[in-house]
Amino acid sequence: MKRVRLISLMILVVGVMGCGHRSSSKGAGAVESNAARPEVPQSPKALKAEDSDPQFFSDFFAETGSISYHGYKVVRLNKTVHDDEIGLDIPVSYAVVRKNGKTRAVFDGVHYGAGNLTDFGLAPLLGRDSKQLIVSLTTPRAGRHWVVDLSSNTRILFDSFDYKLGREEVYLMDLDKDGVSELGLLLTEFWGFRGLAMSQHEVLPMIVFKFDARSKKYRPANPLFAYDLEGIAEDASAIDPGERPVSSLPIEYLGKRLGILLRYVYAGKQEQGWEFFNRTYKLADAAQVKAGIRRRLQKEPVYRFIYRHRSTLATPPS
Repeated sequence: MKRVRLISLMILVVGVMGCGHRSSSKGAGAVESNAARPEVPQSPKALKAEDSDPQFFSDFFAETGSISYHGYKVVRLNKTVHDDEIGLDIPVSYAVVRKNGKTRAVFDGVHYGAGNLTDFGLAPLLGRDSKQLIVSLTTPRAGRHWVVDLSSNTRILFDSFDYKLGREEVYLMDLDKDGVSELGLLLTEFWGFRGLAMSQHEVLPMIVFKFDARSKKYRPANPLFAYDLEGIAEDASAIDPGERPVSSLPIEYLGKRLGILLRYVYAGKQEQGWEFFNRTYKLADAAQVKAGIRRRLQKEPVYRFIYRHRSTLATPPS
């Protein structure tokens, strides 16, 4: 049931139209503003549901252009930057953290031709009585997200670009019921792979990040929770190795097989995943497809982290 709920949420998220790009351009004329922001589509917020359902970063975003906490002030600013791709100056927003009149942190650099959205708020991620600053800069189908500890001199606990991740939304879950929220972000590495469409949610695995108290960082943790393995044996057995792809929808054949492979891989079970894929993908281009998947995985930061730290991310006994 949990997987069905998350897939439904993911389908809503990937339904947002448009395409963004990231830029680190700097511009002049920064002004503090509570004015209306650019009309950029964003992911839908969570509906009222059971406590076990995930929340979103956006559930905690402030409705104003600034917030204050323990002597810090977080402010949304506006400026104009030149976009080299379209050859125009565009209005964008960003966020700064100040204390005692000094800038302590700047969150900037994500926009596209129509601008961007900058949002922030305080969320109890590390316990019911805690408050961490969350910041999101988003455009359609792109974004960068931070978790910041204002009690530790603006220590960055999470930056989605450390793992080259970033859609419009971040999921919040407490998978181990310890009172500390896990983060969930969709991995988009396989968008466009051999023609796969952005709307194919099967190839957008959820990456779960758990807070590591020793490093004071959120780290990938799918293997620790055996995340997304629930029901995978049934899903795998439902795939017919003798199936032939429909000529009008050949990417569906690849998409559902690759989706199951990725669920195994990111849960730390790549041997089982490749056994499944080798058994069920029987087209003439199998060798090229498998080589292409491996090349992408070997460059992908979450995959590299998981298989470099397998001994400390062992799946707990059932």
